[in-house]
Amino acid sequence: MFDQDLALTRDDQLAWAADCDEVTHVESAAHFGFISQPGEVADILAGIARQHR
Repeated sequence: MFDQDLALTRDDQLAWAADCDEVTHVESAAHFGFISQPGEVADILAGIARQHR
């Protein structure tokens, strides 16, 4: 979840994530979290990739 996303409300993000195994909260991330918090998003994706090797 991106807590500074003004395009998708927290409730919308939670509804979309309801079927996911895990939800990660990224503080200070806007709608395009990979731009506003690139390092944190990259770390999250790298962790997911390591789990699925």
